[in-house]
Amino acid sequence: AIYLVGAILSPAPNGFLRPSGELLFKLGAMRADLLILGGEWWRLVNPIFLHGGLMHVGFNCYVLSSIGPLIESVVGTRKFIVLFIFTGVASFVFSAISSILFVPHWSVGASGSIFGLLGFGIAAGFKAGYGPLRRAAPNLVFWVAINFFIGMSISTIDNSAHIGGFLAGALMGVIFQDDRVSSPLAYRAWNVAATACVLLPIAGFLM
Repeated sequence: AIYLVGAILSPAPNGFLRPSGELLFKLGAMRADLLILGGEWWRLVNPIFLHGGLMHVGFNCYVLSSIGPLIESVVGTRKFIVLFIFTGVASFVFSAISSILFVPHWSVGASGSIFGLLGFGIAAGFKAGYGPLRRAAPNLVFWVAINFFIGMSISTIDNSAHIGGFLAGALMGVIFQDDRVSSPLAYRAWNVAATACVLLPIAGFLM
């Protein structure tokens, strides 16, 4: 929905269903200068929901629909929401650091969160030793290898965001605990975290 708003509001000469760079900046694309010097924190959140074109959003939706249901079936909706937003934010933290230290760039897209899901699935799958994630882990490794290869082959892909999302997801996979062995306090904490992660992008786009 956010992508379509950007595509429709952009001037026609920009291309078919392709949001303009100017509009993406206004909607909150990751730009390290505005993030750090301007204090615009939402540039770590909003870019998760912004995409540069129909192929960009289409590919991310395809991958998300392929692996998302598997991850959500294991962790539940609350933890899936937290995982998706947390790894997305982490991906743009890495992207901003890369933009400052190496080649300046701006960035949008959900692929950092998707790499986060892949990283989580691999780490939690091999850690568990059984269940659907363990069976899927080798295939997830293949997904990661292919997409990292594609990223290294195309200069416009933000590999730093992919790495950041993957590492954040893998970290969450290592510390992941099933709800059956968690305390009531932890259960309530996940409820609070999931609610915050739903409200965060809403606040970001309002800003």
